[in-house]
Amino acid sequence: WGYFITGLAFSAHVAMLLVFLTSQWNAIAGAGIGLIFVIDYFIINKGLKKLNLSYLKRYFFLFEIFYFLYTLLFGLFFFVPQKVIWKGRKF
Repeated sequence: WGYFITGLAFSAHVAMLLVFLTSQWNAIAGAGIGLIFVIDYFIINKGLKKLNLSYLKRYFFLFEIFYFLYTLLFGLFFFVPQKVIWKGRKF
């Protein structure tokens, strides 16, 4: 599931970015990005209320920029084959 979800998130972000930058469908891509922002806001807002950390909502837009870039970069590096040695074991 991890590979599937990572691939799906990466694909969705790349598709929106490419559509936004290269075509006449900027309004649709912008609406898709806006929809992601709205959904993220409601999820984050609910969590912050439960944790009594509502004051952190002021950083929401900075988080969204970070998260968008993180998703793109993580998606690129996630599929690069690498060997990890941890506590003497290879993964």
